[in-house]
Amino acid sequence: MQRRTDAQMTDEQFAKEGFLISSDPCEHVERIRAMERAGATVVCLQLIGRANPLGSIRTYGERVLPALRKAANRILTRERGGAPRPTGRRCARAAAFRTGTPACA
Repeated sequence: MQRRTDAQMTDEQFAKEGFLISSDPCEHVERIRAMERAGATVVCLQLIGRANPLGSIRTYGERVLPALRKAANRILTRERGGAPRPTGRRCARAAAFRTGTPACA
């Protein structure tokens, strides 16, 4: 069974596709959105490590969740016939760097 699995997916692919490991909040937003596009209605998150658990929770509360909410609101606006203002990702990241606000929208 393990040989069959190894033939289908490398350890690196499994780590990339099976887990979300990153210190970049924008990567968390992108991966959670990808899970949603794949049909997930529930995403379970688990913090592994002891380095700074409150910092991780704070980052999710201040950067990841607001970006996910903002995207959900844009989708709802579009479904209701409104047109959200287009923004470029590079511009959003630059603005976020200058202002300290979430850039993952």
